Amino acid sequence: MGGSKPIVEGGIVIDLTRMNRIVELNEDVGNVVVECGITWGELIEFLHKRGYTTGVEGPGSGMSATIGGGLSNNTIGFGSTKYGPCSENCIGVEVVLPNPDGDVIVTGSGASQYVKRPFSRWGMGPDFTGLFLGDVGTMGIKTKAVLKIYPLPEYREGFTFTVPEDYEFVVKVTHALQRRCSWGVSDITLTPSAVVMLYSLTDVIKPWKDMLLMKPVMMVGIEADDERMFELASDIVHEEFAKPGVTELGPTLKEGNIAEWVGRKQGQWQYFHGVFGVLPGHFSCTTCHKVPLNQMPEVFRTSDEHTLQKLEEYSRAYVASVTAAVVYMMPRGECVIVGGMSGWNKPEMRETNLKLWKERLRFQVKYGGVHYWLGEVISQAIMEANAFPPKFTKFFKDVKRTLDPNFLLSPGKFHFYSAEEE
Repeated sequence: MGGSKPIVEGGIVIDLTRMNRIVELNEDVGNVVVECGITWGELIEFLHKRGYTTGVEGPGSGMSATIGGGLSNNTIGFGSTKYGPCSENCIGVEVVLPNPDGDVIVTGSGASQYVKRPFSRWGMGPDFTGLFLGDVGTMGIKTKAVLKIYPLPEYREGFTFTVPEDYEFVVKVTHALQRRCSWGVSDITLTPSAVVMLYSLTDVIKPWKDMLLMKPVMMVGIEADDERMFELASDIVHEEFAKPGVTELGPTLKEGNIAEWVGRKQGQWQYFHGVFGVLPGHFSCTTCHKVPLNQMPEVFRTSDEHTLQKLEEYSRAYVASVTAAVVYMMPRGECVIVGGMSGWNKPEMRETNLKLWKERLRFQVKYGGVHYWLGEVISQAIMEANAFPPKFTKFFKDVKRTLDPNFLLSPGKFHFYSAEEE
């Protein structure tokens, strides 16, 4: 996707992975200060040993993905149903600005010379932290971040259900769980039937292969510090799933309860690996994006229609397309559709793959999809779809010009190549 490679000739890559220290654990104000090159896996291991968590514990590649990368992409992960994307749990950053002086600034409450330890993102003016979250490295180089921490819940469990082939059911049960138990439900995901069948025919998820699962699967994670509250959360989940056509798998992993592994045994950093390079000689062209939860059934319908319209073209190019490998439910009535295409990894197919990939992305932008992994291809597709009115595009570029007058950082993303070029 071009997230960390030079897009134009003559570029360089700055590797921050040796900036991997945990600078300060501030238990009394509930945050941890880290250098942005540390991986989510390293940080979570450190925090768990001390009884804490970051809530959302990083993306599916968290064993190698860094804190800085997660913040740059506004990534989601397991825990996001309750805690939101990782950027919502960031209260400040230290950033090197790409201006002629290379100024280093701190955002949030840490911007004040009188604040000894950062404790708040809001106040003292606009939310300047937000400029550097989801910016995919275009506005500055993040060197430190301050993340909220939460007590690690004493009780945690995951449940797995096969459900009807009915997206309206998924919407209703998600709304019900978030209305009744937002305090206890940490994760809600949907794996569509087509992907379940793929997993059942391969070794990606062996228990499902042994069971030959063919129906959509929903996973739910719950957590609580009090045993009575934990039991109440479990009761609410099982009440909402006590519907015709629903079957619970488990309770063990061997019996198909993949949620117990994904959310509770660090499977959250391995679960997505199965969807990368599913077909031999292919690579993944991801199209992950957010939509309102109520829009999800319509998104699947129109996406399936789009795939059928492009089927002959996809077949000629040996491209496989899936609307969603998994749908991740978020707070406040939104969901993340984690899907994409599988392109044939041959030099002569590059232009065809790129054309089909961008067509898919522009199609999603135009039905209201909001992409957040914004490397070269996806950021450019957003601009090509005319997502932004001219005045917003000018505002966006003016902000970029103010922080990065020579457009040194990530030239080419969003089709921004220089301060002058339109």
